Amino acid sequence: MTSLPMYFVAARSSEEIQLEINTKEGELDEIEQELSQAQANLAAKGDLLVKAQDGVPKLEAEIEKLEAERELVNLELKLLKEKQLLKGLEKEDKEKSQADSIRSTYMEWRIDNPVSNMVLPTEKNSLKNQAYSSSIITDEHEKILGISAELLGIGDSIFKYEEKIIKLEELNDNLIEKKKELEAEIAYYQSLMNNSYGNIVALTDSYNNIQRSMNSLLEEQKAAAEREQWILEQTENVPVQPDPDPDPDDNNEEETQNADKFYFSGQGRDLYQGHGVGMSQWGAYGAANNGFSYENIIHTYFTEVEITDGYENQNLNVDGYGNMNIEDYLAGLGEIPSRACGSLDDISSWSEYADSQGWDANDKRRNKYIVDNTNTVWDCWPEEAIKAQITVARTYALRYVSSGRSICTTAACQVYSGHQDKSWVAYETKGKVIKYGGEFIDAVYSSDNSQGYGTADNDTIWQSFFGYGTPYPYLRAVNDTAFAASTQWTYWQYSTLRYSYADVDNLLKYINNNELSSIGKVTNIEFERDPSQRIKRVWLTGETGQKKSVGGWWFKNKWNNWMYDSGVYDYIFSQTFFINY
Repeated sequence: MTSLPMYFVAARSSEEIQLEINTKEGELDEIEQELSQAQANLAAKGDLLVKAQDGVPKLEAEIEKLEAERELVNLELKLLKEKQLLKGLEKEDKEKSQADSIRSTYMEWRIDNPVSNMVLPTEKNSLKNQAYSSSIITDEHEKILGISAELLGIGDSIFKYEEKIIKLEELNDNLIEKKKELEAEIAYYQSLMNNSYGNIVALTDSYNNIQRSMNSLLEEQKAAAEREQWILEQTENVPVQPDPDPDPDDNNEEETQNADKFYFSGQGRDLYQGHGVGMSQWGAYGAANNGFSYENIIHTYFTEVEITDGYENQNLNVDGYGNMNIEDYLAGLGEIPSRACGSLDDISSWSEYADSQGWDANDKRRNKYIVDNTNTVWDCWPEEAIKAQITVARTYALRYVSSGRSICTTAACQVYSGHQDKSWVAYETKGKVIKYGGEFIDAVYSSDNSQGYGTADNDTIWQSFFGYGTPYPYLRAVNDTAFAASTQWTYWQYSTLRYSYADVDNLLKYINNNELSSIGKVTNIEFERDPSQRIKRVWLTGETGQKKSVGGWWFKNKWNNWMYDSGVYDYIFSQTFFINY
């Protein structure tokens, strides 16, 4: 007996293959959802990249975008591979269907033709095979051709997927390389930043040390200023003794006679005008009379600042008065006249406004205007000057107490009377403060800041012994002579007796500073000035050729102390002084 022909029987059934196809289709749906999210993420990263600042933030944003692109590429790869696998399963299923179709046709043919399908001699077997083949071609030809065509299409799709996978893998490799380049660039910038950070830390430490030193120096300067003030109050009107050499024991008469003689002359009187930095109160008075608004006045004296509001609910401790609201404190300030100069119409209009606000007869805010008495400047001031004063005072007070201190009520801080007569101006400027770089400015002011040339740089007045301070960008010299009201001291002039360089040698011995002593005998004196013409530094040249500086403020202070201790009383009254040969 001839054995029956053997046919391949697949390890899996069509049902098993179809079940796996269904599973894979479900997985494809999940991947497509992830792909959609990845596309949205990539778009978001693209937006961040557009908005990112240059430098490291830009590079980091670009890397984030690359990561999003890689995520998208990897998901597309995963999707393609899954689709390729699915096509493979479909191919397997079609091949299984093809084999099953052929096999079932053959089995049906045998069942339908039992006699013909018996084992016959070869001739008969040949006829059977021909009949069988004819039956397959006749009955299943179209079906098998369709399956074959689908298989060819699936194979073509798989080939195309393979091409796409290769391209995506190349793109992924490129993205990885680009990311490495960007990370290397960031690492470079990061190293620069780390070095810079180290420098910043070092500079910050240095700055803090300098600041502590400066605070110590300011305390020293404050004590020196208090002694100088006491000296001048005691003796500035005492006749000067006609002795050009306060220290005769150290005098070399021959050298003094042969040396160049000089004297100092100057204008202004610090004792009555004030320190000269920031807003001039008489300057504000003159500016307001020339049509300046209080905002204009502030911006004139404090450069590049901003005026902001919202600080009316702040509290502060006031020496002798306790804790109070900032506006109540300002309402009780002294400093300058409390009433604004106005006409009868101004007084009437303000009274009507007060009534509309429901202020009763005892409300201090009603007391704004008064008709000016032209015989005095102390009954009233222009209202814009008073507004400027209160806005500056509010800023000064809030900055002063920000370190936990209580504010004093004398000219050392701000003069406080407690009478609430400035209630109207506190109300009109409510909460207004002055800031620079988002912080309260050091809103300093004094009476008449001009000695004929305007206000001073802050580091001209507050400085180390050698003449160096911390310049504040908003406390620069301002020439207000075009509008500031002059006082009796603005152009007040003075001059000293004649002296020689040998006398300056004696001054340096009195000062007893090693740095200054190193130059030897003085051979020349030069002045370095700020725009207000106040002396920032006095440069002394010695016989060794060395030059050393003394701060202009300190030179004046030490000179006046030397004169007092010597009993000569020949003073330098301001920092605006000149040398005359």
